Amino acid sequence: MKRRHNTPGTRRGHAPPGVILTVAIAILCLSSTSVSADEGLSVLVSPNRAYALPDGRVQFTATVLDAAGREVAADLTWSVIPSRAGLISPDGLFTSLGVEGKGVVRVVATYAQEMGAGHAVIEVGSEPPLRLSVVVRPPRAAFGQGETGGFDAIVTDSATGVVVPADLTWMVVPDYIGTIDESGSFAAAGEAGAGRIVVRALHEGREGLGDAGIVVGETSGPGVKIRVIPRHALLRPGEESRFQARVTDSAGDPLEVEVDWSVIPARLGLINDEGLFTAGRDDGVGRVIASVVTEEGPIRDMVLVEVRRPGPGGVRIALTPGQVALAPDGDVQFEATVIGPEGDELEIPVDWRVRPDWLGSITADGFFTASAEFPEPSANGGWMGGVVTSIETGDGVVAEVARVFVREGGPPLRLDIRPRQPRVAPGEDIQFETEVVGAGDSTDWTTEWAVFPANLGTITPDGLFTANPTFGDPGSSEFGPHEGVVAARATLSDGSVLTDLAHVRVRLPGQTVRIRVSPRYAVVPLSESRQFEATVIGTGGEPLEAPVRWTVVPKRLGIISPDGVFTAADVPIDPGEWQRPHGYIIAEVSVPGGHVFRGVAVVVLDLPDPQIRVHVTPRSVTVEPGASVGFHAEVLDMEGNPVDLPILWHVADAAMGTIGPDGVFTASGSVPAGGSHSTRVVAGVTFNGRTYWDFATVHIAVYP
Repeated sequence: MKRRHNTPGTRRGHAPPGVILTVAIAILCLSSTSVSADEGLSVLVSPNRAYALPDGRVQFTATVLDAAGREVAADLTWSVIPSRAGLISPDGLFTSLGVEGKGVVRVVATYAQEMGAGHAVIEVGSEPPLRLSVVVRPPRAAFGQGETGGFDAIVTDSATGVVVPADLTWMVVPDYIGTIDESGSFAAAGEAGAGRIVVRALHEGREGLGDAGIVVGETSGPGVKIRVIPRHALLRPGEESRFQARVTDSAGDPLEVEVDWSVIPARLGLINDEGLFTAGRDDGVGRVIASVVTEEGPIRDMVLVEVRRPGPGGVRIALTPGQVALAPDGDVQFEATVIGPEGDELEIPVDWRVRPDWLGSITADGFFTASAEFPEPSANGGWMGGVVTSIETGDGVVAEVARVFVREGGPPLRLDIRPRQPRVAPGEDIQFETEVVGAGDSTDWTTEWAVFPANLGTITPDGLFTANPTFGDPGSSEFGPHEGVVAARATLSDGSVLTDLAHVRVRLPGQTVRIRVSPRYAVVPLSESRQFEATVIGTGGEPLEAPVRWTVVPKRLGIISPDGVFTAADVPIDPGEWQRPHGYIIAEVSVPGGHVFRGVAVVVLDLPDPQIRVHVTPRSVTVEPGASVGFHAEVLDMEGNPVDLPILWHVADAAMGTIGPDGVFTASGSVPAGGSHSTRVVAGVTFNGRTYWDFATVHIAVYP
């Protein structure tokens, strides 16, 4: 059954609630202990992963240790994220509310003006595994060479949280840093290093593993920081890139210490002791991690590494989600981002198709709907296939695929936004509504709305969306087509939450005539030319003979002749532009009645590889009107060495504030009231005739 509802709610302006929850759980699931650099307490939650029936209960307990590893009697505050997952009492007893899914149990500990937090994962409705939950305490420890100390373990049933008596087997990994006996007594060896204390627990045929971090030998003092540069590397299989780790003490002075390098996943490539990374033979995305041993335990920094076989022209497509499972007749919105040679996002329309074609259908906006019936029998509980997206460049076709599994059963409740994939003109209004499918007659809900990115448009509490009118202004830097999502979050009467997204395409006016510009994407060296062609297609799909007017946005990228020959400019790039600036080639056609229709292609100016990098800190700050904050710009060569160059500072929106030559930003005292206003602080330098830059974001909060 479907019921339509459109209750005013609260607009949220950051990220879709479902996205926030997913990211939060992913972060919190990394460890059951969460201690920041400023927190002196370690909090161990037991069990660290629990399973509950829809009407079940689980008892959680927390062990709180001070900085010396001593157990203390701290004040505890328990909570459940998201709240719909269940309730938790002041003594840690979790009670399910019957909503199946994953959540996080969080506890905040306070003792002697110090604070710490711990987390555990709770799965409601999942079958509990046979494995036991094991928490080792202390969670980390440092020993001098030859010193001794003790560890113990809390073993619990993950379905109930009840502590069980278990046989424990202890070990040290790697074994050269020390030994540990059957009672958990550790003796450090004479060789320094970092590793783990691992314990295996057995109880009535069930087992579990727990571990703790350990450091042996001379370590760096407190307050050590590490930063890896460069922050992002895009390599072809077999290519090399050298990473450097900058290690500083609490005063910010450089330290000469040993750095341990690693790569995750290991198949991404190899890295030696000096930070020289060699990409593996397969495509993939991962991290290069640098670690330094300190008396507080190992500290790490990691950077993003992508190994790709670039498509023609160095272009690739990022497709999300990369894999999805849904029920017959279910649907999902795919998003394709075209990424240029420098990792920058390009505004290029893509083509979609489904393989095999009987698996479902997909719209021109990437909205996939699974078939209700299938010509072949299911395998492993469903049907497997893929969604393929591709673009045609001036050098060939680039494609990417996502895996799709259509399972035989589906969830009883879901939220639908209508319309699903609207196409609107700049400044045009469209009314969104929510539908809860399978809710029953007695169900009622409220809806909250959000728009991403924020500049796509505005939406009222009752779902009336207005597309950004500046997208239709040729004099605006934002002129041209844009895409984004409208997110809806429905809270049902029982407190449970459903979310859904609608894909919104803001296009320049034109419905009956389409213009296809080819190539859709072109990389043009400075001063060189490239031929563009426009095909005008009528309402019935037939080609039309019509005169085409060509323009370049922004104009500084170059010029284009009346017959579509684009010639790239040969001028220095102003501060505020990336090393490979891009813009749009626009083909316009006028038809009787005064209507103007447009087609768009992307053009990128091909510049030499960068010779230096600029890094601004802090990356994001929030200030009140009239307040000041200092920014610092670091200029490095491609090997990570400092370069002494004069820095030019400016503010993207001069109405939001000013910045001096020393990087001190002062917010305007007359910022309009009503929420938070943002701008960018930009630091630019000129090196060998080229301009390089980086920016930070400033939020100016105006409170009523």
